[in-house]
Amino acid sequence: MESVIVKRGERFIYSLDDRSGLVSHFRRFPLFDSKLESNFSTDFEKTFRQSSHGWSLSRADAVIPVGRNEVMIPDFTLRNQTGLEIYLEIVGFWTPEYLNKKLAKVRAANLGNLILAVSKQLALSQSEAEEFNVLWFARKLSVSEVIERANLLLITNQDKFNPR
Repeated sequence: MESVIVKRGERFIYSLDDRSGLVSHFRRFPLFDSKLESNFSTDFEKTFRQSSHGWSLSRADAVIPVGRNEVMIPDFTLRNQTGLEIYLEIVGFWTPEYLNKKLAKVRAANLGNLILAVSKQLALSQSEAEEFNVLWFARKLSVSEVIERANLLLITNQDKFNPR
C-alpha cells in the first residue's frame, strides 16, 4: 500500500507492506472456520495438484451484497480456467437459528452460481433442500461431488456468469 503525502508543498511517499513489521492488536483468527472446511481445502489441493481439470480454490474472497448493510461471504470460490466463478457455502453442524439466518442470506443473494453444501445431520426441510438444490454430505464433503455440481452449474447457467 502506498500513499502520497503533501506537507508544505513537499511530497512524501508512505509505503506499507508485509515486511513493515507492524503487528495487529486483533487476535489472529484461524484460516478456516471448521475442520470440515480445512479438510475440504486440503482434499481439493491434493485432488487438483496433479490434475488438469482447471479449477482453483480461494478462501472467502467474495463479498456479495444481500440487503441493506448486509453481505454474504461464501466459504470458498472455485474458478475455472476461463475465470468463471462458482461459490461454495458449507453448512455443517450449527443451531437452527444459524441455519435459518444462513438460508435467508442465500435466498437474498439469489445466485445461480452457488453450491450450498449441507450436512445430512441438519434439520433442513425437503422444500428448502429443493429450493436451494442442496448438495448433501455425511461426514466429509466430497471434492469430486462439488466439482461435478460446479460443472453442472456452468452448463445450466452459462449466460449468468461474469468473470472478475
